[in-house]
Amino acid sequence: MAICRRIVPFVSAMRSAALFIGALIGAATAGRWRPAHLAPMDLLRAWAGGDLMGWGSLLVPGSNDGLIFTGIPLLQPSVWWALPSMVASIAVAMCLQRTWQSVGNLNCRPTS
Repeated sequence: MAICRRIVPFVSAMRSAALFIGALIGAATAGRWRPAHLAPMDLLRAWAGGDLMGWGSLLVPGSNDGLIFTGIPLLQPSVWWALPSMVASIAVAMCLQRTWQSVGNLNCRPTS
């Protein structure tokens, strides 16, 4: 049991590092890497927002990742409704975005 107390934080830290490094590599390869100088108040605001989101995710009884990574392998009945609903919602949103962009009523791409 003592070894689990050492391994779990290590694995969690490695997963977080891999996620961060993957995001940096993805931004660099997509040509969207734009380092910017931020004011201390902006950094504090971003940190506080991320902190609130993290604590908020702990209050939710289930999350998309939790559904996918634990619910499916455990064959939980709620997942068999939630996962197709998420996939269908994403598909509908993508179709609507494509339709709106072709009509010209809505441009979902950021302007520079």
